[in-house]
Amino acid sequence: MAEELFELYNEDGTPSGVLKPRSLVHKDGDLHGASHVWVFRRVDDRMELLLQKRSDDKDSFPGDYDISAAGHLDPGESFLQGAVRELGEELGIQAGPESLQYLDTIRIDAVDHFHGEIFHNREIMYIYLYELIPGDQEIIYQESEISGIMWMEAETMCRMAADNAFRHCLRMDEVEVVLKELRIRKRMQKQLDFLLLADREKEIGRQTYKTSLIKENDAEHAWHMALYVMLMAEHANVEVDRYRTMCMVLIHDIVEIYAGDTYAYDEAGKADQEERERAAADRLFAVLPDDQAVWMRGLWDEFEAQRTPEARFARTLDNFQPLLLNHATDGKSWVEHGVKKEQPYKRNANTHLGSERMWNYADSILREHILKKHLQ
Repeated sequence: MAEELFELYNEDGTPSGVLKPRSLVHKDGDLHGASHVWVFRRVDDRMELLLQKRSDDKDSFPGDYDISAAGHLDPGESFLQGAVRELGEELGIQAGPESLQYLDTIRIDAVDHFHGEIFHNREIMYIYLYELIPGDQEIIYQESEISGIMWMEAETMCRMAADNAFRHCLRMDEVEVVLKELRIRKRMQKQLDFLLLADREKEIGRQTYKTSLIKENDAEHAWHMALYVMLMAEHANVEVDRYRTMCMVLIHDIVEIYAGDTYAYDEAGKADQEERERAAADRLFAVLPDDQAVWMRGLWDEFEAQRTPEARFARTLDNFQPLLLNHATDGKSWVEHGVKKEQPYKRNANTHLGSERMWNYADSILREHILKKHLQ
C-alpha cells in the first residue's frame, strides 16, 4: 500500500503544492496542515468533551487519549473540509461544514521519538468545535485508528490533563482554547435560561388599562417605560444616565414573575410586598451568570432604594405612566376600583423628586379627574 502523501505548507501558512511521504515529513520536520475537531455535548448543566483513545499501533502517541477527531489534510483539501472528513471517518459523525465552529489556529514545532525513530512535528492546526445533539447520531469509531472513546466533563478533563492524571497527548494551550469557548457557551445558556424565564413577565396582569381598553401586563408596562426614558429624560430634574435608567425600568417589575403584581392601592397586598419581592429577586437573578446577577440585582435594589437620580426619575416614570393611561381611558381603572383622590396624591408624593415638570403635568391630570368625579 502506497504511503500517505502530505502537502507541505509555506511559512506564511499557504499550501505549497509540494507533496511528500508522511514518514519523511515527520522525519525532516516539514510544515504541514491538520484539522482538530473537539466534540462536546450538554448533559443537564454540564459540558462534556469526547476523547478518543489512540490505537496501540499508531506511529505517534500510541494508547494515549487525544482530541475527539483529528487528522492531516489530504492534498488540496481545506482545513474545514479536512475537519468534516475526519469527523466522518473517525467517529461516524456526518456533519455539515456550517455546524463546525472555528476556534483558533495553533502552530507547533515538537520533537519526539517513537518506535526508535525521530518524530519532528511542525504543524499548522485549525481547531474546530462541534456539538453532538443527543439522539442525533450514534458514534461509530474507526477501530483501526481508535481503541476506545471517553466522555469527560470539560473542566474536570482540563484539570486532570494538566495534572497528567490520565495518559494523554493533549496540548494544554489547545485545551484552554476549547475550554474558553465552552465557558462562554455555558454562560450564554444561563443568559438564555433567564430570558426564557423573563418571558413569563408577559403573563403578569396589571390593573391599568391600555388605550385599547384592555388591561396591560408587566412586560408592556416595562417596554412603555423604556420609551419614556428615551423621550422624557430631558425633563428629569438633573441629567440622568439614559442607559442605566432604561435598564432599571425594564427590570423593575420582573420579580413579579414570582411575587405577583400588587395593585397600587391594595393596602392589604402591600403589607408583605417588600418581603415577597425580595425573596423573588433572590430566586430570579440567581439564574444569571454571577456577574450579571450582581449587576441586575444591584439595579433592582437601586430602584427600590430611590437614592440616585436615575432611580428617582425611574420612580417618577413608574408613577406617571399608569396615571397618563388612566387619563387616556377616562379614569376607567380609578372608577372601577373606587379610588379616592387622596390615594394617587399619596402614591405620587415623591414624583417631583425625579421631575418637577412631570409632576406638574400629573397634578393637572389628577385635578381634572377629581372634577369629573372619576376620583372620589
